[in-house]
Amino acid sequence: MNQVALPDIQDSKWQRFFKLDSVPAPQMPWGKHVPWHWRDQQNYLTIKDRFMSEKLSAPFVIERTFSAPRAMLYAALTEAGHLGQWMAPAGMEITHCAVDARRGGTFHYAMKARGFAAAPTMWGKWTFRELAAPDRLVVVVQFSDAEGGVTRHPMAPQWPLLTLSTTTLTEAAGGTLMQVEWRALDANAGEEAIFNASHAAMTMGWGATMDVLDAYLQQQK
Repeated sequence: MNQVALPDIQDSKWQRFFKLDSVPAPQMPWGKHVPWHWRDQQNYLTIKDRFMSEKLSAPFVIERTFSAPRAMLYAALTEAGHLGQWMAPAGMEITHCAVDARRGGTFHYAMKARGFAAAPTMWGKWTFRELAAPDRLVVVVQFSDAEGGVTRHPMAPQWPLLTLSTTTLTEAAGGTLMQVEWRALDANAGEEAIFNASHAAMTMGWGATMDVLDAYLQQQK
């Protein structure tokens, strides 16, 4: 089990930190190590972002130019009314979509095969790290469950538990250039190797997702 040493938040400066970030101070034996899942992931990621260095893999990068303004594209990436319409690949449908688009908030979603009531549901979650409208969006991506926990890839258990996605939106001729940089986050050697070996499949998957997004954006004009 991964363990994290948290700062002594009895100290007044840490109390001020928690107050400013609206993160409740945990009740725990001070100086002890706490399992990373001891408290909700939002609070963990807030502390980790401030106090701990992270291990990142080499990036997978893909980009596409969309004939839509940046503000529209940014909204499509951060608002439930949009995400619930385009996030599912062809043949799938979103069955749950809850978005709290703020630093530390989450996008929690579920999808399943369209037209097959008995098909299994796949859950996922983004945790928002950075939102700089309409230019940049940084999220931690993970598979999830109905309760919003963090789970392994249901079909590839050696896939990294966490990945980091950075989306940059830049004005371009005729629309907006979207660049996605995706990295394995705090992965072990085996997980990172699988991530690095999957770039061709990622290109296909992201390409198909961008096709769906492009079609959706065209409908909004």
